[in-house]
Amino acid sequence: MGQAGKRAATIALAGLLVAGLGACGGDDSDSDEGASDTGSSSAPADETTGADETDVDTFCEGFLTLDEAFAVAPDDPAELDAYMADTVMPVAEQIRDNAPEELAEPVGVMFDATEDLATNGDPSVFDAPDFAAAQAEVYPALAESCGYQAVTATAVDYGYQGVPATLEAGPTVFVIDNQSAAGEAHEIGVARIADGVTETVDELLALPEEEVGAKLDFANGAFAPAGGTSGVTMDLAPGRYLYACFIPTGSIGDQEGTGAPHFTAGMFGEFTVS
Repeated sequence: MGQAGKRAATIALAGLLVAGLGACGGDDSDSDEGASDTGSSSAPADETTGADETDVDTFCEGFLTLDEAFAVAPDDPAELDAYMADTVMPVAEQIRDNAPEELAEPVGVMFDATEDLATNGDPSVFDAPDFAAAQAEVYPALAESCGYQAVTATAVDYGYQGVPATLEAGPTVFVIDNQSAAGEAHEIGVARIADGVTETVDELLALPEEEVGAKLDFANGAFAPAGGTSGVTMDLAPGRYLYACFIPTGSIGDQEGTGAPHFTAGMFGEFTVS
């Protein structure tokens, strides 16, 4: 569970041009299998030309692919340079080049930050206010631009509002709107519960990390500071999912908290995908 929390926070920090569903593997970026599930719904219904539709498809599928790529990025820093150059940046360029006109500017800001990370290896570029503003503009707009299912999770102290109990399988945009009154940072880390697992979410979260790891498949996550908004795309497969905030209590501003993870105060939930 600690690893799931670490990845969720790292992904969000890394810009949340980030990953799709880790269970889908890495083939979505270079095959037609992912597109066969999402291509007909990726483009808005009022597209009038084949070229425009292809551009929107490339843009939307790129977000799923790149979000997935960040979610399964190597833990070894020595491998990150090649991974960014070979896996991340080609898809980031496709996203930038095919962004709808109304999103071109904020997507460009996100691309520049990602390119900066790939070149300089410094994730602090994602702390910049213009990057945060770009995320806050792009992710809420993706559902309409791409025809994706949308979930807006309002994060409060300590819980979520607005996450439905059931969702449909397929591409989904999760937006986290952090309305913490205490100034706490929050995230929504999402994991698919393995088939055949019967424990409740409460019971799973109480298990030691070495036990829970075999019962969960980390999907993705999104992080937002107090007052901030960000998001992530996931290609949801059918099954049970848990979501939770793994950030320690007392994480305010640049200060990392030393208290118990927020899920211990009740900041977790479950949804079913059919």
